Amino acid sequence: MTALKRSPIARQKRATTERKVRRRVYPRSEKSAPPPSPPMAGKDKPVVGTSSGREPSTGTAILTPVPSAPTPGSSRSPLLLRMKVNQAVHDHALLAGGAMAVPVPFLDMAIEAAIQIKMVRRLCELYGIDFAEERAKAVLAAVVGGVSAGWAAGRLLRYASFATYFSNFWPSALLSSAITYVIGQIFIHHFEAGGGLHDLDAKTAAGILREKASQLTAHKR
Repeated sequence: MTALKRSPIARQKRATTERKVRRRVYPRSEKSAPPPSPPMAGKDKPVVGTSSGREPSTGTAILTPVPSAPTPGSSRSPLLLRMKVNQAVHDHALLAGGAMAVPVPFLDMAIEAAIQIKMVRRLCELYGIDFAEERAKAVLAAVVGGVSAGWAAGRLLRYASFATYFSNFWPSALLSSAITYVIGQIFIHHFEAGGGLHDLDAKTAAGILREKASQLTAHKR
């Protein structure tokens, strides 16, 4: 009996029988399934996102806010702010020149003054300065009224007749645009120096405007 068990035929039969038993007890789906991973020791889990070159440490992950980098071209950029205020002055200067085309005497000057007030309002918004319309009107009246009498009289000669009113349109439009542009630059320099609408020196501003107006008159001649 012992010799029969040790023969190759007996061993082959025994191996075949064992394989059949294993197939019945352990089906193919369960046999091919991967074994479950062993449970981790301890209650804490490793913190994900550790630095490279180190093994993950156990403990509670602490999320720290990452400061966002400043966006190029934001509204706080001095370069972008200067571009915006210059564009605002340029646009309102063109509108003031176009107001001279209104075919009603003295109404064009009223529209020009309203455009200049709107320009000052826009500059105050861009620089974050409190705007007061009555103060803006007073400053603009003092600045424009402080120019030389000859220059003011030259503007009034346009209303001598309808012929001079329309014949002097282009010189008046160019002069109105230039004056509005100079006024806008005066406010820009004052606001960039840290000043506000209530502490602007109208006499100094009128002197600057008078000088620019004299240069424009001499260039025109």
